[in-house]
Amino acid sequence: MIALYIFVGIVIIIVVLIAKQVRVYNKAGSIYYKVGVKDKLYSIYEKQLEEFPVEYKEHYVETEYGKVHVIECGDIRFEPLVMFHAASVGSMSWKDNVYELSSKYHLFLVDTLGEGNKSELNDVDIYPKTSEEVAELYKDVTQKLGIEKSHIAGASYGGFICLNYAFHFPERVDKMVLIGSMGIAPSVPKVIAKLTLYSFFPYKILRKNMAKWAFGESSRLDSAREYFSAVLVGVLGRYYAPMTTPQDMLRNIEADTLIILGKNDNLVGSPQKSVKYTSSMKNVKHIVMESGHLINMEKSNEVNNAILAFL
Repeated sequence: MIALYIFVGIVIIIVVLIAKQVRVYNKAGSIYYKVGVKDKLYSIYEKQLEEFPVEYKEHYVETEYGKVHVIECGDIRFEPLVMFHAASVGSMSWKDNVYELSSKYHLFLVDTLGEGNKSELNDVDIYPKTSEEVAELYKDVTQKLGIEKSHIAGASYGGFICLNYAFHFPERVDKMVLIGSMGIAPSVPKVIAKLTLYSFFPYKILRKNMAKWAFGESSRLDSAREYFSAVLVGVLGRYYAPMTTPQDMLRNIEADTLIILGKNDNLVGSPQKSVKYTSSMKNVKHIVMESGHLINMEKSNEVNNAILAFL
């Protein structure tokens, strides 16, 4: 009986804390619900962007939902490669990939709208809420950048964006690379539930454990963990939540696809299950690497070589 009382007490405490956080979110009027978080994130973003090994230009593309920040680098005479980053790490997370990839491709690194980065929503309650709206948003962005057709690549949530974009606008996609992509494994809803629960309790020890669980302990990921921890402190993401991509959608994606998976990826889960789940895709190739979730950062050389060989 005592154990039951303790359990009920814990549940009540959790519910109260969640209700408190919901009130904070609702009053915020911005994805940045805690004072100072936006400035801190921008400071970290700029510091990491300074580590880019190539020259770059920054753009702000106006859309119906807000302005989308894009980093451009590489020779404009090369084929375009549009890249979508993992959630809560920003486009500067491609810094270990841009030197090699920009030697062959004209890169456009897109900051996901509705996350803690340099893209900004006009209204915190108005953002893409369906697969087609996500695709329409980034079609608008690429069109305004003068891109009619390109290769696309995405890490984690960025891969989920790619899946939606390639399905709804096949005529705009040449080849697609998915790196530790959300949406290709049946475990996605459980992962999102865990991430959401952690976001309600942004305490230091929990942030540290969350970053360790999500990304692993490699020193190559220190910058990602720093940024991710700052996001957990006070950012309420407003974007279409990733879900397991339906089989009929996967089967109807026309683009040749390279899927790169990590053996120790806690978010995507078993590489074998993801390979099996995506085997119905047309012209799909799989590579499994000794890595956690942020494969493009942890195994940057191997990922760069795999992308260049595939494209």
